[in-house]
Amino acid sequence: MAQKTSLQVYALAGRVHTFSAKTAGGGELVWTSYGVPFLYTAANWGTVVIYLQTYMKATSGTVYSRLYDTTSSAAVASSELSTAATSYTRSRSSALTLTDGHIYMVQHGTTGAGETRGDELIII
Repeated sequence: MAQKTSLQVYALAGRVHTFSAKTAGGGELVWTSYGVPFLYTAANWGTVVIYLQTYMKATSGTVYSRLYDTTSSAAVASSELSTAATSYTRSRSSALTLTDGHIYMVQHGTTGAGETRGDELIII
């Protein structure tokens, strides 16, 4: 019996977002939330695999994206992506574990300056 596979794309942000370096007193990145919040309700999805995917480029330094759990005020494990490429590059995280009833947003940071063209959750 063939296995049925479905793909859902939930766009977290879909237009060009330009950002520049911000660091805290200790030199660590300052993350900026961007796009729309996503409320994860497990009952709506069943058994799925979820990835963060982003299209981004660095105009200087390195750019970063990650998925942030606003409910627990913590980055989602294994969601951080980065590139120093100066042309748009698609990056995808490894499989992510989300918590039922939590709200998520994408965050960006950079050591220089950069742009993203879109951030999305890939749900298979």
